[in-house]
Amino acid sequence: EAANAGIATPVMQDVQTTVQSAMAQITQQAAPLFTALLIVARAPPGQPLTPQQQEKISSVFPNEANDLFKNIAEVLPEDPQVTQLKRIADKLECVEAKLDRLIKAKGGADVGSE
Repeated sequence: EAANAGIATPVMQDVQTTVQSAMAQITQQAAPLFTALLIVARAPPGQPLTPQQQEKISSVFPNEANDLFKNIAEVLPEDPQVTQLKRIADKLECVEAKLDRLIKAKGGADVGSE
């Protein structure tokens, strides 16, 4: 057992060193990707990136990747729920406008008293 423990310790140290260096590389390479993905995810769908967002992406990626992320942000479709909520809000505004016109047509009578 003592002989096995002596062999296992250097092997474990080598494994630990390799894993630590691999994690450092993964962190260095993945951090810019995650940064850019978060920026694109927070951008309004179908709209170009703001200058601040473009600046952030350009600070972590080369030019080719910048162009790719700009195009992705412009091509992403809007969330269907957001689209539906916008339609509902537009229809509510139309109903509100019609109610205002009806109130004015009645001579401004207080609707709440009926």
